[in-house]
Amino acid sequence: MWGARSTKQNQKWSQIRAGWPDQEFRLYGAGTESGTYDYFTEAIVGKSHSSRGDYTASEDDNVLVQGVSTDVNGLAFLDLPTMKKIWINSNWLQLMTRMKQMEQVLYFLRLKQ
Repeated sequence: MWGARSTKQNQKWSQIRAGWPDQEFRLYGAGTESGTYDYFTEAIVGKSHSSRGDYTASEDDNVLVQGVSTDVNGLAFLDLPTMKKIWINSNWLQLMTRMKQMEQVLYFLRLKQ
């Protein structure tokens, strides 16, 4: 999903896993100068500084939070302090549901590697 070659292969949830919605997803994440980006690409993609380029990148965490929180088909990677702020300021049930969805996506992506 986040790999550099995924840009053309994965545009919709249904392309990630059969049975998931046939809707386009949008991705949000830290900019390429961020330590969060460095860690994410190494840990999830498997190669530092190797990710698809068609995502909303920002060094401003608020931009990413606003984007993903208002986009039902959005998915973001964020740093832990930002996640803690969201946790404190969000409806707990909504956040847990969203985190469970993210956990399932990450688990599936790890299986594919």
